[in-house]
Amino acid sequence: MVEPYIASIIAMAGDKIHMAKGSMMMIHNPLSGGWGEAKDLR
Repeated sequence: MVEPYIASIIAMAGDKIHMAKGSMMMIHNPLSGGWGEAKDLR
């Protein structure tokens, strides 16, 4: 399910991010992965 996270992705895509003083950008449940042979991941 990608839809709830798309706003954070769109916000981070810009060169500059403007946020109000004291605000916080929250990205919940980050997920990452990698694939390839062992030599590719070293």
